[in-house]
Amino acid sequence: MKVIHLSYPLSPSFVTDSSSIAIGYFDGVHYGHQGVIKEAIRYAKKTGLKSAVMTFDPHPRQRFENNSYTAYITPLLDKLRIFENLGVDITYVVSFCQVFSKVSPLDFVEQFLLPLRALSVTIGFDFSFGYQGVGPMIFKT
Repeated sequence: MKVIHLSYPLSPSFVTDSSSIAIGYFDGVHYGHQGVIKEAIRYAKKTGLKSAVMTFDPHPRQRFENNSYTAYITPLLDKLRIFENLGVDITYVVSFCQVFSKVSPLDFVEQFLLPLRALSVTIGFDFSFGYQGVGPMIFKT
């Protein structure tokens, strides 16, 4: 599995394969998370795309709760190992910083999902995106 660390804004020269991507923090990578990821993998195989996961580091709560959120159910290195064991081709680890936390929903789509060539996006029922999580849940599984 290829692991690519990203930060905002993406480099204009960034190039990657078209993919079916699962997006989430995936703390714990429990059966529900695995179901989201497996759906992205299933669609990738069906359509000839690469399978991908986008996760964030550190946990977004650290940016909104005075850095009080420090307990990780599954540390990043363990998550990466689980993603690889599930058969993910590419994992994007996005640096969740103060600047990224202010990105609008439209900018998230235009500046991350489109350049990442995400042709299919799979998310969990409680996923939200963009500044203060106001992005509409335009992607449904």
